[in-house]
Amino acid sequence: MEVKDRGAVIGGGCLWHGTGGRRTARALPVRMGRPDEYAAPALAVIDNQTLDRAAIRLGAGRRFAPK
Repeated sequence: MEVKDRGAVIGGGCLWHGTGGRRTARALPVRMGRPDEYAAPALAVIDNQTLDRAAIRLGAGRRFAPK
């Protein structure tokens, strides 16, 4: 069974997006996100009593150079 026009996140932060028979690699994310999109999961982490010593990255997969 062949699936066309399917996007899948794979290791290394690339998005392979099938367009017919051609594939292209794009860096994630396309946009950085709005403040409310960061706040909602942050509040969920704060409210969750079962999380302990968990490291959760909010960088949207981007690696920023040190200043």
